[in-house]
Amino acid sequence: MELAAFSGAIRLRESTAPDVVITASPRQLAAFIRAVKAGAGADADADVFSPGGS
Repeated sequence: MELAAFSGAIRLRESTAPDVVITASPRQLAAFIRAVKAGAGADADADVFSPGGS
């Protein structure tokens, strides 16, 4: 997993799939990390990232 700051946002990508970029605000990333730590699964009702690097 690679993270990079970009124009006030954070971009994430998996090094094995570098063409897929997810962009999140610092607040969205923090919410995602909290959800993962709390055990939220794939069926969680949260859309915290905008795919496509925008």
